[in-house]
Order: sequence, then structure tokens, then C-alpha cells
Amino acid sequence: MTRKEQIKSAYKLTGGHASFYDGMMTYSTFPGKVICRVVWNMDAEKNVRYLEKALSV
Repeated sequence: MTRKEQIKSAYKLTGGHASFYDGMMTYSTFPGKVICRVVWNMDAEKNVRYLEKALSV
């Protein structure tokens, strides 16, 4: 399975929660920001650094 296929497969697992998942990953929705802050203790700056590291692979 290619990396692209793996990502698509993982994304499909989110089902109807894709927009909620997107909001957390991009720190762009209110619920996403709340989860990032409360669960992972990440503010906007930490989220950007996390995404840069995750996408640099």
C-alpha cells in the first residue's frame, strides 16, 4: 500500500467525523481548538510546529 493509499484509508476511518478531525488538525474550528488545548495542551503555535514535523516525513 502506498503512503497516499494509507492516508486515504486512515481518513476514511473518521467517517462522518472528518470535519471534526480536520478542525483539530488545522486548528481552525472551535471544537478543534478546544480539543487541542484541553487534551494535547497545544496552542496555535504548537499546532503549527506539530504539523510541520508530521508533514516533513
